[in-house]
Amino acid sequence: MGMMERILKLMAEKKASDVYLSAFAPATIKINGQAVPINSQALPADAVKNLLAEVLPPTRIEELEETHELNMAHAIEGVGNFRISAMKQRGTYACVIRYIATEIPPLEGLNVPASLADMIMESVVSSSWWAQPALANPPHWPRCSITVTSGKMATSSP
Repeated sequence: MGMMERILKLMAEKKASDVYLSAFAPATIKINGQAVPINSQALPADAVKNLLAEVLPPTRIEELEETHELNMAHAIEGVGNFRISAMKQRGTYACVIRYIATEIPPLEGLNVPASLADMIMESVVSSSWWAQPALANPPHWPRCSITVTSGKMATSSP
């Protein structure tokens, strides 16, 4: 297993949201909103491109070299999905990798106010168009806006 795959597996294990890779800086992982170095070792100038080359097809590395940017999805079976954004900046490559969880958390685990949970469930139940045969016109989702002021939430509908 290569270093990049180990970094991606570490993201999934630690439920990290992001990894930042940049030349001359340590690889950094963001866990619970806190960015911390994976280790104290600064990455050499060619490390980011070499790490990406471990998990990406050669055509995508060529695209990065030609356009100086790359945005794509990457999946590792049994680990999860990742969004990779790579770019060339100040003569070296850098990238940000976002972990995309494969499991959708239950509504109860999101710590949303009960009123918002009720509104979401009402919208889902009343919009059961997906169980109907194909529709000539796509359905329109109900609009509402949510405003949070001083820790209090207010909703409004047109």
